[in-house]
Amino acid sequence: MMKIVTIADIFERAYSDLISELNENNKLKSFMKLKNTPELDYIYKLRSKLDISVISTFFRGTFKVSRRRKKRGRREEGERLL
Repeated sequence: MMKIVTIADIFERAYSDLISELNENNKLKSFMKLKNTPELDYIYKLRSKLDISVISTFFRGTFKVSRRRKKRGRREEGERLL
């Protein structure tokens, strides 16, 4: 269920379009490792219970670009460059 919601949200697809695509395309269904395709009403009920801030935090944490941060500040007297 969460796979369908996540993929639809990432690719900005309607849930109904994604479900109909899953029903027609068995390769996609097996790729997503789904045995059954859920009903559209069930997806909307689940989606209405999810908090948008929790979802956005999840996506930001999942797709966050990590950057190396440089340590700023003065060096200690005994610290040398290698």
